[in-house]
Amino acid sequence: MRYLLKASCLILSLLALSLSTQILAQDLIHPRDMKIPKSEFKRPDPAKYQVSLDNGLVAYVAKEDQVPLVSLTAFIKAGKIDGHKEGAAESLAESFLNSGPKNMSPTTFKAALKRMTARYSVTLHNKWTEINLNVPAEDLEEAFELFSAIVKSPNITEANIKTATGKATKEVKVDKMGSLLMAQSMWP
Repeated sequence: MRYLLKASCLILSLLALSLSTQILAQDLIHPRDMKIPKSEFKRPDPAKYQVSLDNGLVAYVAKEDQVPLVSLTAFIKAGKIDGHKEGAAESLAESFLNSGPKNMSPTTFKAALKRMTARYSVTLHNKWTEINLNVPAEDLEEAFELFSAIVKSPNITEANIKTATGKATKEVKVDKMGSLLMAQSMWP
């Protein structure tokens, strides 16, 4: 028993010594004392990039030629807790993500994304839904047509609604008394 106690004390002492060595090796200089040069970055004026479309939507167009990539992003005022019908935003996000626009099948939609080597994402936030499409610059015309079609007329189907409902109910836990224990959204 004594041997075990001595061994435990020795191990704890070595552990404390190794941790103190790591702590002493850290740079403890406060960032204000580091003499980092002031940033030359100036936030651009969003008004210079704002374009009002014929349908009333506002778009921001900023050109950057360093990378041959185009990013299209839309923010839609429909989120997890926006006060409208429960599950509507989840069904909409599911439609945006998996079904694409009404004028094409989900298979054709996914094939078009693959052909353009696109990075496509739909993120459901508390108050809005964000749709993002990144494509090589040479695919801009096709990507813009596809993106516009998705935003204007998403292919909302009964299957989307069932999938969104299934994802939501899978994450809800109820105790024996019927009280809600946990609710978590599948969308970040």
